[in-house]
Amino acid sequence: AKLMKFDTENDPNNLLGQRWLCRGGSCLFVGQSGIGKSSLAMQMAVSWALGKEVFGIKPVKPLKSLLIQAENDFGDVSEMLRGTLGGLGIKTPEEATSALQDRFAIVAESVQTGEEFANAVRLLVAKHKPDLVWLDPLLSFIGDDISKQDVCSYFLRNLLNPIAHETGVVWMMMHHTPKPSTDPKSKSGWNATDHSYAGTGSSELTNWARAVCVLQSTKDEGRFVLRLAKRANRASATDVEGGRTNLIQTPRCFGRTTTTLSQGLRLRVSGQLRLGGRRGEVLFVGMELHYDLFYTVSHILK
Repeated sequence: AKLMKFDTENDPNNLLGQRWLCRGGSCLFVGQSGIGKSSLAMQMAVSWALGKEVFGIKPVKPLKSLLIQAENDFGDVSEMLRGTLGGLGIKTPEEATSALQDRFAIVAESVQTGEEFANAVRLLVAKHKPDLVWLDPLLSFIGDDISKQDVCSYFLRNLLNPIAHETGVVWMMMHHTPKPSTDPKSKSGWNATDHSYAGTGSSELTNWARAVCVLQSTKDEGRFVLRLAKRANRASATDVEGGRTNLIQTPRCFGRTTTTLSQGLRLRVSGQLRLGGRRGEVLFVGMELHYDLFYTVSHILK
């Protein structure tokens, strides 16, 4: 009876689109190395933290994001954040503080994997209480052979699912494609949903993920395609003319504008903690924020 009476148009667990992603869900973003997955994650996280739509995909409210990344150094993250904010018309540290409030935190972690990583994430989720948790990239954290189903099932279903079920967070995972095939026509017969299996590793990744998006380059320099390959219609994504689409054509502009914060980012140093597997100074973004925007997982585990 409860299933028949449930109001799907007003699902209290919905966070993005028309039940595209609900609490406890997951999305896999697949793309080649260097194509701009991290910048895309930054644009989406910041925009949704401000309550703004991205490619027509609307949040039900301003969503709080926790971004855990392993590949980009402090300068890279600063460039992406400033570019994204600048593209949204936010050009000073004061404006950034006022706009984001406590809805966005970035953590650097390039050492812990598997169970250790999951334990650290559980603490981070308890500290920040995010709606969305971004893992960039998945390969840096799984800690074993991603081509094996049992490895993927254990990490995704036994380690991450309990956290999502207990807290309602949505996993947003940036993931790599395998090495390019020597056959240029190897994917010529793929249909829209076949692309959901574009990521390297076991098919369990796609089976587990609630939604899958694929970022691809095109023959036109500087132009890319974001393909919504799984659960696409529920995203309610739109093209530049406002029409519904599952294939978004876009220039590479994710967080890469030349706009900078006019007063710059004031940095302060706090402690001698591990950064990238080495002992070193941990830098925090200042801007008189009400939160620590950038730190290492080892900080929360002290």
